[in-house]
Amino acid sequence: MGIQNRQIGQSVEATNIWYVAKAVERLIEVTAAAPTSFVGLTDTQLRATPVPISATGATAHSAAVSGNPVYVAGKVLPTTIATVDATLVAGDAAGAPVTSGNQLAVKPFGTAELDFTSIFSSVSTTVTVQQLVPVSGVASIRNYITSLVINTDAIGAAGLIWFLDGALTISSIAITTGLATTSAAHDLKVGDAFVFTALAGGTGVTANTVYYVTSVGSATTFNFSASNGGSNVVPSVAYTGTTGYRVLYQTKLQTTGIPTPVTINFPTPLRGNANVVTNFLIPTSLTSGSIFIAVNGYRGF
Repeated sequence: MGIQNRQIGQSVEATNIWYVAKAVERLIEVTAAAPTSFVGLTDTQLRATPVPISATGATAHSAAVSGNPVYVAGKVLPTTIATVDATLVAGDAAGAPVTSGNQLAVKPFGTAELDFTSIFSSVSTTVTVQQLVPVSGVASIRNYITSLVINTDAIGAAGLIWFLDGALTISSIAITTGLATTSAAHDLKVGDAFVFTALAGGTGVTANTVYYVTSVGSATTFNFSASNGGSNVVPSVAYTGTTGYRVLYQTKLQTTGIPTPVTINFPTPLRGNANVVTNFLIPTSLTSGSIFIAVNGYRGF
């Protein structure tokens, strides 16, 4: 087919646009037969019968990609914790998320059904770890915190408050190396802040003091220092057991309090370990007053 009544100087451009459009139509019509490589189109072929084109590569959601797949589709997002997709890994294709009503999902992080708001309050003299957000209840699914809304009474003494990941049981902190060994996977990264809240035996490590992960030897071992990027802490007497927590966030309360709620947003959500409680701790008594917190977030892989 051709384009009639073309003017010189415009005919080549108009013809090319038409054939490019037809080539795109053919590209979308991926053949059901075994995929073949893209066919190079010569100028002569463009002006003759259009050439069928097919794509190579897998196109299924959450499948490893080979070649250059064409994947135009909407995949309905899960609406319960139990159905969150926990299979995606690097190199997989992923469907464009839509709701069950076929609307494109533009909400950050996930469907509304996976969001949570957890309401918490504490007197400022409580210096034990308290639950802030319950577990997801499903292996591999985590609590992600997107914002905190905080207000307080006037506080008797200024001091820190900590938002902590799930508890880790640490079976030992070795003498000479300072290597800490946990009873379960810790999910720690170099630079993470970490606190020990209970220490059994040993000397050289202080409870309720922030330390920083310096290296991760395995899923159940790590070293730590008293300053970010500092030298490893090495106990003079080995510890035989202790409990510790990753510090997700800390802030300091002043004696004047926060009478009007203040919202702290996290552009990158605070990411907890899989299927563990998110916790709260006042490391040193603030003497008097109460603290009120609303935790907003979602549950995801």
